[in-house]
Amino acid sequence: MLAALLTLLPPATEADRAAVDRLVTEGPPNEEVGLDPYGAYGEGEFAPPGAFVPPMPAPPTRVPAAPTPVRKAPDDRRAPPRPPPRRAEPICCCG
Repeated sequence: MLAALLTLLPPATEADRAAVDRLVTEGPPNEEVGLDPYGAYGEGEFAPPGAFVPPMPAPPTRVPAAPTPVRKAPDDRRAPPRPPPRRAEPICCCG
């Protein structure tokens, strides 16, 4: 597959070959990642002291205590429970 793709490219010139030889002898460029490209401030910290001072903490929130539920005595004035419904007697037509 790679050979097929290479046939689509123009042939390498003498300048192309010289550039490839130069890259081979120099190696890849150094990557600048992380905080290293910015250097160090003072003795290794990346920012001056006091640059990242957090705000003062908020005062505690005062929440009123939840009311205690009051248990009521059972109401004696309730109606008595109903008796279960009666089953209907079958009606016999044969006397």
